[in-house]
Amino acid sequence: TQWFKNGMGLKSSTSVVRHAYIQCMGVAYHGDRMVQGLEVLPLLTQVIEKAQAQSSNTQLVAEALAASTLLVKLSLADIQAETKLAPLWNVLGDSDKQIFTNEKFLSSATDEALMNLSNLMEKLILEHPQKMSQKSAGYFYQAYIYVLTHGTYQQRKHAHNSVKKVLSALGGGKVAIQLLKEFRTFLRTQKVPSEYTLSQEAGEGEANQGPTPRLLTETLFTLTSVPNIDPAEAETISLEVLFDAHHPCIMCYNNSAWTDIVAKFGIDAKGIISSHIEDIMKDIKNRDCIDESISNAIHTMVRIAGEPC
Repeated sequence: TQWFKNGMGLKSSTSVVRHAYIQCMGVAYHGDRMVQGLEVLPLLTQVIEKAQAQSSNTQLVAEALAASTLLVKLSLADIQAETKLAPLWNVLGDSDKQIFTNEKFLSSATDEALMNLSNLMEKLILEHPQKMSQKSAGYFYQAYIYVLTHGTYQQRKHAHNSVKKVLSALGGGKVAIQLLKEFRTFLRTQKVPSEYTLSQEAGEGEANQGPTPRLLTETLFTLTSVPNIDPAEAETISLEVLFDAHHPCIMCYNNSAWTDIVAKFGIDAKGIISSHIEDIMKDIKNRDCIDESISNAIHTMVRIAGEPC
């Protein structure tokens, strides 16, 4: 611990080196040793305050992200730690600056930083949901969608595992619905690549230059992976993703995505359409136009339950 303090304070320690020290702290302080990490709270808090003052410096922000992830972890070590972390909660709740979730930082972040962001969001949702305002929570949910669909295979796999852990906890169904709403907003900006074929999908070990239909479909399935879900909640999620699962990008990779999701929940597809056809048709009629997602969904409904449609 003393060397962590000395090393972080050396003039020769660049932002990258300090970041590495923080990563080492994250490994060192765990289990019964977490309480020893309370000695570095002031040091980590200074890192966050420095990044907040220079939020355009992506290296400092990445360093502060690692520090924030460790601080959230250490906050559980001792009840007194909670009272010393006001600067952390102020930064995480600042919906104006969004230093960890703004587009500039996300687009330039390394895989390591994106993994730290997944870890931070996971801990916030599972252990400190009360610390996030509705607005700031929305930005973190948007960032979750970003880490699920960008970066290398290793980074995306880490993000998918993180989301599945969140959805496995109590209240996972409600979190899934919030994430699906942000995914819908993101999905609207996506188009099927010209002359797309399945053979063009990036290999698992490659960094993708943008979300491919395969990655978007995998993300949709991850966001609906709520184990032991209540039947009523499963029905709600099935209706929530009806049009999203019929987006052209999803359909060109898996044209039975919606029925696959419904089957995963153990729900009868025909039954859910028959039970909610009036609400579904009312939703369609209230839209400005019938886009391809809606047309595809109508086709599926007619195929599965043509009589009530």
